[in-house]
Amino acid sequence: MKIILPMAGFGTRMRPHTWSLPKPLVPLAGKTMLDHVLDRLLPLEPEEIIYIVGYLGDQIEAYVTRHHTVPALADGAS
Repeated sequence: MKIILPMAGFGTRMRPHTWSLPKPLVPLAGKTMLDHVLDRLLPLEPEEIIYIVGYLGDQIEAYVTRHHTVPALADGAS
């Protein structure tokens, strides 16, 4: 199973929290909102999770790489 997580957007309704932090990384009840979503999805053992990011997407990529197992890209993939 492949999972697509759309997370692009500026998070304007969550200002001022999202001025320097993307909305999926805003803390909620002790974890980021992204962690709450992944806690529900990872037990399904997906073969691939595709993150669609926009504003401050580099922070999301760094967070996922640091805190979750990210499968290596296949040869020739970019």
